[in-house]
Amino acid sequence: MNKIRKSPILSAILAFFVGLLFLIAFVLLDFFFGKVDYTISGVIHTHLNNPSFWLLYLLPVFSGIVVWKLSVRTRDQLDSLAQEREEDQHRAYKVHNYVQSLLGKTVEEDIQLDFKNDPLAKSLMILKENIARNKEEEDARRKEDEQRRWVSEGLAMFGEILRNNHDDVNELSYQIVSNLVKYTESNQGALFILNDDVEYNKFFEMTACYAYDRRKFADEKIEFGEGMIGTCALEKKTIFLTEIPDSYLRITSGLGKSNPRSLLLVPLNINEDNYGVIELASFKNYTPHEIEFIEKIAESIASTISGVKINIKTAKLLKESQEQAEIMASQEEEMR
Repeated sequence: MNKIRKSPILSAILAFFVGLLFLIAFVLLDFFFGKVDYTISGVIHTHLNNPSFWLLYLLPVFSGIVVWKLSVRTRDQLDSLAQEREEDQHRAYKVHNYVQSLLGKTVEEDIQLDFKNDPLAKSLMILKENIARNKEEEDARRKEDEQRRWVSEGLAMFGEILRNNHDDVNELSYQIVSNLVKYTESNQGALFILNDDVEYNKFFEMTACYAYDRRKFADEKIEFGEGMIGTCALEKKTIFLTEIPDSYLRITSGLGKSNPRSLLLVPLNINEDNYGVIELASFKNYTPHEIEFIEKIAESIASTISGVKINIKTAKLLKESQEQAEIMASQEEEMR
């Protein structure tokens, strides 16, 4: 059957020979049992009186033509059915792969579906859009959770640092700056604390500087309102710059590295009082949650520095009072 479907000519030839055999059988039967005189004159006379004999002779040709046309039509129908079946198989394969990709949550690449008017295709596209939207929402939630965890861990770490350093402002400043540079993946940082020992001569002095994974020693004083440090303290507002002049940075790597392109200045405020400024520089831009985290840390740092300065002043006054008491005691002894 497969050969007949593939070769209509073979079917036509076979039908021709079948018709020919039928014609031969008819002639033989008529020869033995018929009344036709099979002499030359008798055959001519019979064919002249009965033209239907000529149609009988055309039977093999007619049979071949009819069978050939039927075979061609059957072949086309079978080919059409086979093509439809192949398309259905290909469609099922694509749908299977598409569903597998959705189950694997790999919805970034779109799979070409050629059956646009197919309800199944439309349903799959809607499903894909829903999965993509859910994935985006899940990624956003995961990112927010990571940011909250990062902030919480950072607050806990710096809370421990601030609790363990109450006596030495310089050491406290170094611990704050070095850990803040590392935790925010910055390149360098500095801490400026307000020196108000003399009421009429206040200025900011750099108490710690950390750059390129090394402790730096720098002695710098900035007047109130001078430069960006003084401006940040005066306005009590955070300054964030993404374009930094090459001449601004105080510390360079010395290793041929590019200067950072992002600068963040955060004031150390408690209510309306300012106690200093944190300066950080990085190759990357600080994100909003990082800036908010540093601002929270700045409040805690300001509170701690305020307490440390009060303790230092108290200790200084206590020492001075003890010295004066000793002097007075010595003078009283001499007078006796």
